Amino acid sequence: MKPFQNRWQAAALWLIPTAAVLCAGTVLQEDILRILCLLAAAVGLRRAMAVAWPNVHRRRERALSTSVARLRIAGELSADNAVDAARRATSALTPRTEQLHIDLSRATLVTTEGAQVLGAAFHTAGRRGIPTVISGASPQARDKIRHADLDHLVTYVGDDSA
Repeated sequence: MKPFQNRWQAAALWLIPTAAVLCAGTVLQEDILRILCLLAAAVGLRRAMAVAWPNVHRRRERALSTSVARLRIAGELSADNAVDAARRATSALTPRTEQLHIDLSRATLVTTEGAQVLGAAFHTAGRRGIPTVISGASPQARDKIRHADLDHLVTYVGDDSA
């Protein structure tokens, strides 16, 4: 047998002491006691809401469980600066990451060496089962990625050419 007929009764039961604590907080003279009363009221209100709407936090946790690691590359992607880009891409891969997204729409130049260095991040993502998506890749950038033998590790979306 359930102690309450529905969740609204249980929520109302939490609201009764919450209201009592708020009333006590208005009567008390000491600031510290007022703050404690407000904290106790906040806890009671949170418990009442959790009882009334039990699935709210579960949906939020589910939404946070998916993650896309995004990296925007602007300017030149050569061997000199690709090390930093690869490090940033690899460090963005968390256990929750479901996709590595690299935006090349602002890249003015992509060298084969730069693509090879960035390929280390593609390989790391692939070993973890995380797909790598490249968007905004120019035909020149796609050609350099293909010459670096990384084409099989990436999927192109929203690029300049088919």
